[in-house]
Amino acid sequence: MVRAVRQIVASIDNRLPLFDVRTQTQQIDDLLYQERLFAKPVGFFATLALVCVALYGVMPYAAARRTSEIGIRVALGAQQSSILGMVLRETLALVGIGVVLGIGASLATAKIAHHEVAGLLYGLKIDDITSIVFAGAAIAVVTALAGLIPARRAMRGDPMVALRH
Repeated sequence: MVRAVRQIVASIDNRLPLFDVRTQTQQIDDLLYQERLFAKPVGFFATLALVCVALYGVMPYAAARRTSEIGIRVALGAQQSSILGMVLRETLALVGIGVVLGIGASLATAKIAHHEVAGLLYGLKIDDITSIVFAGAAIAVVTALAGLIPARRAMRGDPMVALRH
């Protein structure tokens, strides 16, 4: 369509310059480029924060749900370290599964949307192992803390109260 517009303008006045011809859609896309570029990382980090908050909510609930079990174990003479290990093993098993699935999904998504993602990474490769390992480790630490705090609270509680619970 640009060629036809150029011919029509040339037929009217040959001296009129016609440069940087773009459609309205292209002009709107160019106008909103900065906002979209900013919205993508913000959306990513908002999702990451939501996942961390959800983990920090789910892990204490899982430990609180097991308060009576932990109380029985303490009443029967279980060591605090074994109870702590039990809760942390469960927590880290869930995290391990989530991190493995998340890494797989992120690498698959990066391969599919390479042209979209590459512009947002600013000097990193899509399959940068260091960044992936660091992100997985950060999520594992946050989740371990989310499981550790309620586990310690349940361990230190009175076994009789936990048995009545």
